[in-house]
Amino acid sequence: MLEELIVNCINWHRWSSASVSSPTLKRLTIDGEQYLHHILRVSRREQIAPEKFKPKEPYAIPPDYGSANPRDVSFDTPNLIYLNYSDIVACNYPLVKLDSLVEARLDVGSNTSQMHARDSDEFQVRWDATNLIMGIQNVKILHLTSATIEVIEDFCKTVPVFHNLNHLSIESDDERGWQALPLLLTNCPNLQTLLFHGLHHRVTDGCGDACDCISSPPPPSPSCLSSCPVKILKILDFGATCGEMSLVEHFLKKLPLLEKVIIVLQCESFIEEGCDRIKVSKALEMSPRASSNCKLKVVNH
Repeated sequence: MLEELIVNCINWHRWSSASVSSPTLKRLTIDGEQYLHHILRVSRREQIAPEKFKPKEPYAIPPDYGSANPRDVSFDTPNLIYLNYSDIVACNYPLVKLDSLVEARLDVGSNTSQMHARDSDEFQVRWDATNLIMGIQNVKILHLTSATIEVIEDFCKTVPVFHNLNHLSIESDDERGWQALPLLLTNCPNLQTLLFHGLHHRVTDGCGDACDCISSPPPPSPSCLSSCPVKILKILDFGATCGEMSLVEHFLKKLPLLEKVIIVLQCESFIEEGCDRIKVSKALEMSPRASSNCKLKVVNH
């Protein structure tokens, strides 16, 4: 009768594979990144109050601890409605049955060896996340980290059309690229809300932004945003840098059905020097817009 399962601290140095199989499970959280953090927290507490923590032997953490990836991960959970999956990408996902999934959060990244293999001149894909991404195609709400977007680009043979998706949330990272983001946006024909947690990302050879036509040499390629049905665009942790301002102006110029744009500035000490809410708002108000119904709102953190 199990309906919710939370699995933290998976240690792939001891396990090699995992399979979750349940016809009753509705909510599932798998976090493979917390084990090393937990060990470090305990170790710090021992240093602060050693009299309370007296392990038989001191902790010896291998250099690559917390970076091992599983061989196989399967989800045979046809009635699951919520999935929160955070881990190093597996070599393969043999079975992914998520027919009822409504909301998913994926933080599936590459470890050091996978990134080195990806960046080598003789790159051969030994990891396949295709089934995982194909398996979540029925979701309505999807949260992706930048690490996951890189995995989609590097380790997926195809990307599904997300017909039911109406809310997409992207977490940014200035060390991760957004090369797969244009394809994702193109494959969301009913997307209503697009949310960015920051606009920081690594510029790659293929695509340095959220739209192909920004990075393309002349003549520019058609914009993936021109057919995007997004009505609400929300950007958190906005730093008002030149790159961020240009990207927002591009969104305004290309999204044809946009109705509302909400920009939340970072704390004033972190945003571009000389910028404040009024200046950012005035600068963006002057930008051309594809939608005459678009309303812009800039607020402080």
